Amino acid sequence: MISPNSQVHSQNTSGLDGMHITVRLLENDNTWRLVVPSHVTGKWLLEEICRRYDILDEMEYFGLRYVSCEMLSSPTKHWMDLTRSVQSQLKNTNPLQVSFRIKHYPANPFNEFKLEKSKYLLFHQLRRDFLSGRLIAPHDTLIKMAALFVEVILGDASELEPPTPAQSAESPTYLSNVRYLHTQSKRTEQEVIAEHRKLHGLLPSEAAAEVIRIATGLESYGIEPFRVHAKHQNSRTVHIGLTHEGIAEFSGSKRTHMYKWNTIEEILYKGRHLIIIHSKPTGRLTADYKCESKAIASSLWAWALERKMFFTLENSAVAQPIKTKHGFFSRRHTFNFSGRCQTEIMNRQSSASTLPMPSRSHHHLRTDAESVNSHTFDVPRAASSEPGFSHLRDSAITPASGTLDTCEEILESLEVSENGISNTEVVTVSEPKPPHLSLAPFFERTLANRKAAPNAGTRANGKATVLTTCLSALLSRTSAVFLA
Repeated sequence: MISPNSQVHSQNTSGLDGMHITVRLLENDNTWRLVVPSHVTGKWLLEEICRRYDILDEMEYFGLRYVSCEMLSSPTKHWMDLTRSVQSQLKNTNPLQVSFRIKHYPANPFNEFKLEKSKYLLFHQLRRDFLSGRLIAPHDTLIKMAALFVEVILGDASELEPPTPAQSAESPTYLSNVRYLHTQSKRTEQEVIAEHRKLHGLLPSEAAAEVIRIATGLESYGIEPFRVHAKHQNSRTVHIGLTHEGIAEFSGSKRTHMYKWNTIEEILYKGRHLIIIHSKPTGRLTADYKCESKAIASSLWAWALERKMFFTLENSAVAQPIKTKHGFFSRRHTFNFSGRCQTEIMNRQSSASTLPMPSRSHHHLRTDAESVNSHTFDVPRAASSEPGFSHLRDSAITPASGTLDTCEEILESLEVSENGISNTEVVTVSEPKPPHLSLAPFFERTLANRKAAPNAGTRANGKATVLTTCLSALLSRTSAVFLA
């Protein structure tokens, strides 16, 4: 078994048994250390990780990020191409490391995600986005979200505060050594504590569901910002990013344009320029954005095409390769959509008919701690070869000295169960089921040791009775945490 909380310092090593790759997970900066056959594709690696998480049915929402460090170029982030070999994509990566992340953020997670584990992983992705400064919101909303995150991670304020009150506002608190905001101060610390006290008795799953509800209502939800110059606006510096709706443009903390997918006729890139041709009632318009490098323009072009196809196609089989226009001094690039689109995922059958489980008879993928002959899999044979966003660096670029840590500082690590996933009976709840109940198995592990709120019985006019019954049944059937 792979221990999900093992912290591994990997080296760029590969041998006869394969590549030693560290996979950074979403929750608590946990890692898996895998030995991967060198000729497998990105799809094979993503499938294996999703299989371990038991989220194969919704695999296309997720992806693998890595940082390439090519000579004479700044370190650049990439989404792993599922059609190419892992070895060819990680050849300029040191250490051999990929990060498992949500790639396509659903508009309504509680309706569009059918797997409870996917919603749980979305919560952890949103926590990373929040602490990195990507979620832009009014100050009061940021304070409320910070308090909700603290409630999920640390519990009730009454359980954390000392019996005697602090002598002054400068005295240390239970948040003094905790990362709870992208930009924090003593003043925000006191504001978050005050808001946190109001959440007394709130279930962790309720707090997590509220975080998801608030985040999905923000204009910056799912945005990975890229700093560009809007050539069609006198080269004004703005940020653009991709969402489930389309391509968004931000000036400071305000969204100034939204090019919806159904209005975008063509997406091009030429050199450092990303060009969006879109339609309006008044006619056909062109938006020209100059990126910081050709690599960023190329990546944005491919990511925008993939995002558009994922959310708009009815059938991925109709997707055609898209080629860039040939330039005299430039190479021609081709984009190929791979995997299923959202419509196919939501109308899916069982994963057995779409993503067959590999037989365990030939090759192997294992952790360093396992023996060479254990955990074997068949693999494909080698194929032919407020402040807004202005305070953030370009999402595609990282410092030469770092990897993926810059925007991924998080709150103190949770205690992680080493028991992995356990089989748990499903508790049937009469419809409509409150959204937070789907998160209960992942967050209510310490509920039995939490003090009940004095007003817990009156907070929701009968809601507590149903919730108590369901959670009591659930807790009586499970003793492990769903942290694979």
